[in-house]
Amino acid sequence: MLEQKPPDTYQQPAVEQCTLFDKAELERLKLQRQHWEETTVLQSQARMPERDNLITTSSVPINRVYTPQDNENIDYTRDLGLPGEYPYTRGVQPTMYRAKPWTMRMFAGFGTAEDTNARFKYLLTQGQTGLSTAFDMPTLYGYDTDHPLAAGEFGKCGVAVSSLADMEILSWQNWAAHCKTTSSRNTAHRKNSFFRQSHPCAW
Repeated sequence: MLEQKPPDTYQQPAVEQCTLFDKAELERLKLQRQHWEETTVLQSQARMPERDNLITTSSVPINRVYTPQDNENIDYTRDLGLPGEYPYTRGVQPTMYRAKPWTMRMFAGFGTAEDTNARFKYLLTQGQTGLSTAFDMPTLYGYDTDHPLAAGEFGKCGVAVSSLADMEILSWQNWAAHCKTTSSRNTAHRKNSFFRQSHPCAW
């Protein structure tokens, strides 16, 4: 049987590492990156050239690689901060999901706003505490229900919403109890984006 050492006798092995923001280390990384671009990158481009105009879905140019040099002027308090405090880059919950688990939302939506409203009310009576609205394809692509291109797609894969009045009907009397809501939008050319409401019980 292996002998177990008491916790107070165990020492974590010392690990030496340079800070990413040390000027000498940043200069070394700059030279390392330059050598990488002149050797490894050039050899790779000779076999398979890079594509042009690589951007994010927000049209922000994407660099080939990101290193500590991109953050050498970062101010921790101003640009990152601590969880639960401005600028909230670390999350809005001080302990994040260690105390508050992810909300499980029921994804639902079909037919008219009245149909989906009735479905939401049923789900709430069954104990559901989070709702996520599914929209039909005409709504996702910005077409009104009576548009010629919406023919045959009305309310099929989600609820049809053509106006603010539809949204008011959709959410009418659903949020008497506190609940979290999201609206999910998915298209063929864009990745899913989820728009969470700023506070419970409101669209």
